[in-house]
Amino acid sequence: MKYQRTGQDLYSGKVKGIGRERCDLYLFPQNYTKRTTAESKSLAAVKKKVDIDIWPRRLGYASVGAIKQMLGLPQEQCKKALENCVICPLARHVRLPFNNSTSRTFEVFHLLHIDVWVPTVFKLTMEINFF
Repeated sequence: MKYQRTGQDLYSGKVKGIGRERCDLYLFPQNYTKRTTAESKSLAAVKKKVDIDIWPRRLGYASVGAIKQMLGLPQEQCKKALENCVICPLARHVRLPFNNSTSRTFEVFHLLHIDVWVPTVFKLTMEINFF
């Protein structure tokens, strides 16, 4: 099922464009709104060599598929670059579900909930487990 996303201006709330979801990314068409000359100049870019090491940081440590979709690079090249990233596996931590509690109390702070990290489910390149 395809989802749509509307791009809205943060200050005015005015809809700037509508994009479709594909591979966990919302893609906006290149000409999704009429732009003024000033806006067009601010969106102009010069194509440079793609530095794949910086993109996980810019995209919030997105998946290999999402980065491949954004940069248009072969999946093997993206995978190889992300294998060396120390933070990428940590960004994909999953939490364990909480057990249902049957405890009851009538005093403030008598029961206290504390989150504790569990060992990572991903094999890190430096052989380190984070807790």
